[in-house]
Amino acid sequence: MYSVNVRARHYSLLKAEHLLYPPNNYCVQLNCSRHAKGMMLNKAKQHYVVLFTLASGPCTAKSVDLYCKACKINYHYNYSVSEGEQTYYEDQPPNIQVAEHVYMAKEVIELFKTAMDLAWTSATNCARLYNLCLSCGKQAPASYGVKFEVYVDHVWDGYVTSSLLEDCEHRKCSLTIPHTGKQCDRFTTAMIARNRRTQLYGYDDVHRHHCGKCTRMYTDPEGNCEYHWLEV
Repeated sequence: MYSVNVRARHYSLLKAEHLLYPPNNYCVQLNCSRHAKGMMLNKAKQHYVVLFTLASGPCTAKSVDLYCKACKINYHYNYSVSEGEQTYYEDQPPNIQVAEHVYMAKEVIELFKTAMDLAWTSATNCARLYNLCLSCGKQAPASYGVKFEVYVDHVWDGYVTSSLLEDCEHRKCSLTIPHTGKQCDRFTTAMIARNRRTQLYGYDDVHRHHCGKCTRMYTDPEGNCEYHWLEV
């Protein structure tokens, strides 16, 4: 019990370098009774997280969640949660949550995506690149609870989340995924739907093109060509 009290006191004295609040102080539901009365959202909880930035390395941050008692909606930094569904805001802040207590600046995610797409850098080496070259030698405060270290899963989750958000922005819609289950499985349905659209309509800048890595073309004995797509 003593160690728990010491940690709580330590956290209360720790000043976070960044504050990550939801974009709205009021419920966005048009039929919300609290919104109609001009009542602000309630603070549900707050916890310390790590924010990986490009210029300043890993930073201490405090993430704050707000709650609407009337609509039963939790508002987080990047998304809202209602009835087991996680819906991302159409206007996204400059950082993206990639794990429960881990956030990453979009500039860092774009660096990883560029390295993976153009230089064929693996997610493992992207994590190593940040930890060795961009972490600025910073260490998490004592008993912070979150390490100042990028892991492979952070790189992949940042890549997938950012890509799906860009796809939804292009189509002027919101990204919705399950709020339950494993983190690695939550984006599967959205990824399959995005791949199906690419198979049907192709890329805007590259028409009538099929990638040889995800598409296989077979010719039957009669000379007819068939396309088979892989789930990636």
